[in-house]
Amino acid sequence: MDSCFPNPEHTQIALNEQTIKHRKLLRYLFYGEFYIIFAKLLLMGFISALFQLFSLWIIYICWATLSYCNLIFFMFSAGLDFLILLNYINAIQLSPFFTQIIYYSMLVYFAVALVVSYRAYKCFKEQHSSQFGPISQGYSPFRNGMSQYDDENRVRSTNNNTYLYQAPQGARRQQTIDPQPTQPHRNQANYRAFQGQGTRIG
Repeated sequence: MDSCFPNPEHTQIALNEQTIKHRKLLRYLFYGEFYIIFAKLLLMGFISALFQLFSLWIIYICWATLSYCNLIFFMFSAGLDFLILLNYINAIQLSPFFTQIIYYSMLVYFAVALVVSYRAYKCFKEQHSSQFGPISQGYSPFRNGMSQYDDENRVRSTNNNTYLYQAPQGARRQQTIDPQPTQPHRNQANYRAFQGQGTRIG
């Protein structure tokens, strides 16, 4: 369960004054997601509130791991919700006052969530670069080709097997394990037991 709900003790970057400040703001966004779930349940129905649990899970991962990559998904989700709410801004004027309060509070939350998550994204990315060096461009599946990694012939011809294991500090590291040489099968027909004379000791 640690991979689905990461331990907040195992962060991807070291904690300092800047990261702690943004982490605290992400925790406030996490608490706010519970209100958004309840508000969507009242205004938009059960299905919309159910899907909001996905955003709740993402913001928890962002808070626990300080991962700037996961913040991209949260910003996309918050931006999409903000645009959807804007489409109802004219129709909401005819709604009861209580409904308008809930609507505008949700609109403010998503606007604040976009600003807070973007600033946290910039901070975490800068800290990651300063602590681990420049960030590479990553892997491009369309440029490098994905089929080579699920080709059975290529896998069989590989001499070394590469595995990812979970380090004690929670950081994923890569380890290359050399295959053990196979022992030659002993020919039972040519095998002879020890026929020498033993020496008695004592």
